[in-house]
Amino acid sequence: MNDLRKYVEEIKKKSFKSNKKIFVYGAGKIAHNILSICRQNGIRIDGFIVSSLNNNYSNLEGITVFEYGNIPVPLKHILLIMGFADRRQEIEPHLTEMGFETVVPFYEFLLNYSEWDELRYKNPVMEIVPKIGCIVNCRFCPQKVFVSRYYENDKNRKTYMSFDDYKRYLDLMPNNMIIDWSGFVEPFLNSESIEMMEYTSKTHHKQALFTTLV
Repeated sequence: MNDLRKYVEEIKKKSFKSNKKIFVYGAGKIAHNILSICRQNGIRIDGFIVSSLNNNYSNLEGITVFEYGNIPVPLKHILLIMGFADRRQEIEPHLTEMGFETVVPFYEFLLNYSEWDELRYKNPVMEIVPKIGCIVNCRFCPQKVFVSRYYENDKNRKTYMSFDDYKRYLDLMPNNMIIDWSGFVEPFLNSESIEMMEYTSKTHHKQALFTTLV
C-alpha cells in the first residue's frame, strides 16, 4: 500500500504544481489500472497516447486514445504518466527530448495492481483468526511465537472462535470494514468459518479469503 500511496501523492503533487493536462502513455492493462487508481482518487485523465492506433481501441472507458503524432495538446503542456512496462527503460530517458517536461515514471506494483488493492487502501481492514494454531505451518509464518504468546498468561484461552462470538464482533464493526480471512491460520480449520463468511456476506461487508483449502 505504501507504493500506491506514494504513487497517488506523486501524481497529485506534479499535476497541482504544473496545472497540465494529464495523459497516460499506453492503453493496455497497466493504463487501465492507472485510470482506476486516478478515478478512485479524484484525478482526471484527459487522454491516452499510443504509438499507433493499429491493434488499439480508439477510446478507453470513454477517454480518447491518441496516436503520438496526433495529440491535440502541446507536449510541454502535458503531465505524462508512464502506462506500459515493455521497452520503458528504453523510452523513458528520451521523453524530455520528445517534448514532455513533466513525467510520472512507471511503478512496478502496477503490474499486479487490482481494484481490490485500491479498496483495501481506502477502507479499514480487520484480519480474522478463527482458530489458534495452524497445521499448514508455512515457513514464513511465525506460528510458534504466535501460539506461545497467545497462551502465555492463560493456558485455558479459547482455541476456536464461535459463530456467536463472531456475529457479536462483526455487529460492532463499521459498515466499510473489510473482513480479511488471513490471520495466522488456515480459516477452514474452524468448521464454523463458512457460516461466518455467509453471515458476513449478508451484512454486506466486503471480505477476502486466503486459503490453501486444506
